[in-house]
Amino acid sequence: MNMARHDGPLFAETILQSYIQENNLEKSKYTKSLFRDLKRTTGVQPLQIEEDLTAVAQGHSNKTGKSGRVGHQSFNKLLNHSWGILTTMWERTAPTAMSRPSTLCSRC
Repeated sequence: MNMARHDGPLFAETILQSYIQENNLEKSKYTKSLFRDLKRTTGVQPLQIEEDLTAVAQGHSNKTGKSGRVGHQSFNKLLNHSWGILTTMWERTAPTAMSRPSTLCSRC
């Protein structure tokens, strides 16, 4: 993922092209769109693991896996609770010039 973010054209020409060929995937509007986006992607900051969010996601996965449920309804409840805790931690530790993050994703 970080290679695609750092050097999209290289990722498209090597990793993605090989993957498409090895899996006999057809060129479609989706693969064409992906190639087009990757060709324009360079120098994006690498993703980094957030330990707190990883723990929340793993807890959700364990809980839903045991119950056989799928979806994010219970995750949103857990996330809202955890987000409140993280927001409190952020407000205590963040410099005053920085604003707190408003949300984790637009779908949550």
